[in-house]
Amino acid sequence: MKYEHDMYILPNEMDRFLSHYKEYDLAVPVFHGEYGEDGTIFGLLDSLGLKYTFSPFATHAVCMDKNKTNILVEKI
Repeated sequence: MKYEHDMYILPNEMDRFLSHYKEYDLAVPVFHGEYGEDGTIFGLLDSLGLKYTFSPFATHAVCMDKNKTNILVEKI
């Protein structure tokens, strides 16, 4: 099988990404730090209706707040 792919450095290449995202079946976000770990990019992908790998944006957002994460884990 052959898969085509493109790479973007977000948010730096946001305009280029937004002009092409409708061509994609799936996004594989691979990054570390701001915009990724906090769920921002995942929220963007959700709002665009683009499927992606990994956890939903809310999971990333909540886990960035360690206090909220600990409260949730205790309740579970």
